[in-house]
Amino acid sequence: SRCSSSDACKIGRCLDKGCLVKVEQRIEVGLATFLLLADGGYICANKDGLTPFVEGPLAVHVVNNSTGVISTEGGVSLLKAPTTEPWAQTRMVLLAESRICVCRRAYLDGTQWMEVTKPGGPGGLSGWVPASSVELDFDLSGKPGWARGL
Repeated sequence: SRCSSSDACKIGRCLDKGCLVKVEQRIEVGLATFLLLADGGYICANKDGLTPFVEGPLAVHVVNNSTGVISTEGGVSLLKAPTTEPWAQTRMVLLAESRICVCRRAYLDGTQWMEVTKPGGPGGLSGWVPASSVELDFDLSGKPGWARGL
């Protein structure tokens, strides 16, 4: 699910507009709907049964063993979440031809997004970029693990 209130508004634990949240349970109290988050706490999905504060559920797919390169000339800015909201901008830029691993992908608001990391394991550079800026190595990622010697 994704928060969709106004940019200046904060919901629950100060979630920003456009951030992704993992929902464990939906609870209805009268006309209001609340969502129990996987990280703990609740957010209000709507108050009157009509106006949603949260979009979803959204299809976010885990991608296994996919690698590629940044194909955008001049590189691409790494984002905290798959959104064009200003709060998601970081100062990190992945340069053109940088090698990346793809973790997840999602199609949101007419844009295909990919969550990427730099090769080398967890704890490194991680964030979201538009899929149009990534050229995947399908010849490697499309084969089963046994065909790649894994």
